[in-house]
Amino acid sequence: MSGNTLEESLHALIARFSTDPAWENKLPGSLELRLDRGKKGVYLFHGGTSPSVESGAGGGECIWELSSSTFEQLCQHQLTPQEAFHLGELQIEGSVEVSLCFSELFV
Repeated sequence: MSGNTLEESLHALIARFSTDPAWENKLPGSLELRLDRGKKGVYLFHGGTSPSVESGAGGGECIWELSSSTFEQLCQHQLTPQEAFHLGELQIEGSVEVSLCFSELFV
């Protein structure tokens, strides 16, 4: 997944999550993705039989907070979520299970 812009990368990630049959019933809950402390967007990824994403929505069993530049690096496979976390570029709160599952989107 590589995009030239933040919007393209977000669109590709959301499309993969929402339309790839492999993601049906895979995410065991919901994850809030906050970019640039919410200034570049807040997205709520809902798991289940019909995975969906809400823009501007908060909540979820897990929260990922990161900069838009770190998000781009994840999308372009220049950095893994685990590396970003260990470097302090990705802050995670809540369910470890949801976070580990969501990180598979960046493989």
